[in-house]
Amino acid sequence: MLTPPRGTRPRGGSIGCREAATAPAIRTVGLAKSFGTAVALRPLDLEVAEGEILGCLGPNGAGKATTIRCPLKLIRADAGRADIFGVDAQAARPVQARQCVAHVPGEANLWPG
Repeated sequence: MLTPPRGTRPRGGSIGCREAATAPAIRTVGLAKSFGTAVALRPLDLEVAEGEILGCLGPNGAGKATTIRCPLKLIRADAGRADIFGVDAQAARPVQARQCVAHVPGEANLWPG
């Protein structure tokens, strides 16, 4: 569930997780990514409301992880824009945007062994 922390402000700025009261939790416009000649993410327009749950299903290589990593600026998109709770996650304030969401990758290794 995408819900920003109540009453919090990210460090390094006065913009919180609710820059715009009507902003969706996630909004992408024309977000696209390629790795060489392989297209990982065709231009994607997506809007997820606060509190809405979104699931991504598909085979390996379908672009699920890329769809999540681009808005968080864990990888750089080739084109498009991504906002998280109204904060520009790609260019202006990616750190503030990431403070509003949590991402645990499937391949996370927290302990040895």
